[in-house]
Amino acid sequence: MIDKISVSVDKKQYSPKHSSSQPSFKGLGDVAIKLVQACEKEPMVNVSVLDLSTAIFPRTIVETVVVPEQKDENGNKKKKQLNFFAGFEALRREGSGLLVNCILPSFIVMGAAKLLQKPLLKGKFQSADFVHNWSNTEALKKISNFYSATDASASVDKRIEQTFRDMLNNLEGLDGSKVNSFENLLSADKSSYEEIITRLKNLTTAKDFDKKELKAVYEKIAEKTHITENIRFKNDNGKYFSNNLQSLCDDTVKTLRGIYKENITDPSKLSEYFKKAGKMVNAKSLAGLAVILPLAIYMQPINRWITWKLSGRKGAPMSADFQNKQDAVLSKEDKAKLVKQKFISIGSMIGVSMLSIMKMPSLGMLRDIVQFKGIFPSMDQARLISTATFASRMGASEDANELREATIRDIATFASFYFLGDYAAKAIASGIESYYDNKAVRKGDDSLRVTLLNRHKVLDKDTNILKKFWNWVKHTSLKSSDELATHSGKLLRTYCQLGNLAFSLLSLGLFIPLYTRTQTNKKEQAKLAKLNAAKKEAAGGRTSYSAAFGQGNLAALSEIKPPAFEAFLNSQRK
Repeated sequence: MIDKISVSVDKKQYSPKHSSSQPSFKGLGDVAIKLVQACEKEPMVNVSVLDLSTAIFPRTIVETVVVPEQKDENGNKKKKQLNFFAGFEALRREGSGLLVNCILPSFIVMGAAKLLQKPLLKGKFQSADFVHNWSNTEALKKISNFYSATDASASVDKRIEQTFRDMLNNLEGLDGSKVNSFENLLSADKSSYEEIITRLKNLTTAKDFDKKELKAVYEKIAEKTHITENIRFKNDNGKYFSNNLQSLCDDTVKTLRGIYKENITDPSKLSEYFKKAGKMVNAKSLAGLAVILPLAIYMQPINRWITWKLSGRKGAPMSADFQNKQDAVLSKEDKAKLVKQKFISIGSMIGVSMLSIMKMPSLGMLRDIVQFKGIFPSMDQARLISTATFASRMGASEDANELREATIRDIATFASFYFLGDYAAKAIASGIESYYDNKAVRKGDDSLRVTLLNRHKVLDKDTNILKKFWNWVKHTSLKSSDELATHSGKLLRTYCQLGNLAFSLLSLGLFIPLYTRTQTNKKEQAKLAKLNAAKKEAAGGRTSYSAAFGQGNLAALSEIKPPAFEAFLNSQRK
């Protein structure tokens, strides 16, 4: 695809005059581009790669290796032993989070669709494949409107062809800070435009669905427009579509294939078809979340149960009691404090989650979050599942140290995955744009400028810095690789994504786990010191008690109260 895109690039950008300022694309550069592109095709794949590289593996190592320093009763340092129970629980905890958040949902929803298809459709539209069709209600409404607007007297395949033509003509999208019309961009090469429409029609009317061909057609459109992520329809008053161009192509082809296979020509039957499709997406999405969310909530209790079965001990593996091969027991007062702190921690987690969505809560927002629109959960769905997962970890914490560690670790993880990492990538992109802008001004050559960001809203230069920052946070997004026309642009974007990865690795994989575990170890060391002091005191008390008893000194017996008998002696005085 990169080779195809480079054909349409202005040759000025590859003239000898500028070649020295362009990044190299050979070797590791091309590999990096391909890897980043593979990740960015699906946001949840990107999150999965980040999770593996910045959380699962590093945290497993840290929680196994970083153990508190222990001393014996005489104050001598004990030899440090690796905490395999803590490490294995970390591996299960972080790995199960990835499994539940990213991998299982699509299989669960597809399974629900297979179970629900017959009872919901009631014997109708059996040729339509609603199991693998991920169209949400917004996409279905658009497809229905465009198809219904075609000539009802024409054949189904002619109506399908006209639907694709009308949709593409009506599309526009954001390129940098400009909104460009697909019709203008595609019609510049009429033969290519007609080829795209014909290929889309043939994909829809073919006997078997050709995934590779659909991808190739999408790439052809991306090559001509360089707009894929921020798209909208001209009659939607500036509101951007919830899906990107690739999803729209996929949804439209699969939905229209059902109409073609069923040979639907009657308007009432067509209306029923789209209603059934809408019911299916709601039913399978709700059924899927009804399984996924409880599973996310119960994963940490299940992990802790596994630790208990493997070790024979209850409590957090990093606790002093656990490491001394004892069950952790909290007093009533400590339990009450822990419950209060859990409410605060879980509330904080929910607050950060709501903040990351950056939308006012509404029924429409809830519907958009609930409905699946791809084989992987949308980012908002991932936020919902992650919130349930992380909140349950806080709720399952068995002492104050574990709760503090879970709160810091998981809120930081959520923030990094769902907005801070993105800010890091955008910050690098902004810096790169500024560098090339200044270079273009110095050399008087605008062809040196680079655009890596899409700006939904452009503010005046005299706008105050706080408004500019908020606009940058909310109304700026990193372009996809498909939206960049040159190799250099793609490689520069790769640097932005690698910056995101580096930020997440340093913060989530190293700094946060090392900090939280070090702080926990300090508190556990203090707890161990108290336990050892109590043991010494108890041992000293028993010695004095024996001496006093041997002399028959009952007065001394009443004064010496070994900890084991203190409660008993107090009860005898009442």
